[in-house]
Amino acid sequence: MNEELLIERKFGKPRPFNVPEGYFESFQTTFMTNLPSVPAQKGRTVLRRLRHVMWAASVAAVVVFAAVYFGGMFGTSNDRTVASVSSADMSLQMDNDIMIDELSDYAMMDNDDFYSFIADE
Repeated sequence: MNEELLIERKFGKPRPFNVPEGYFESFQTTFMTNLPSVPAQKGRTVLRRLRHVMWAASVAAVVVFAAVYFGGMFGTSNDRTVASVSSADMSLQMDNDIMIDELSDYAMMDNDDFYSFIADE
């Protein structure tokens, strides 16, 4: 409120900006006559219509590329390699278990002996 009073004291009550009479009544016609005439661009409307199709095609291309790159959807030869590696890991694990069983039988150790050995450390 103080700011308004300061402005009013400095500049007074009259408003410095005035709108000519009848300005808003003739504004629409004056504005429309001053607009430049530009022909409609048909090429741009075709691209706007195809925008959704282009987005869908690009998403589909990314999905296909990812599927081919990672080989998850089309059953490539990587499946056999994974299966052979997992079977090799399983046979290695089974060999380790058999070796530990044979070693404990050779040493004549049972679970109580293992527990006492670990507890002594």
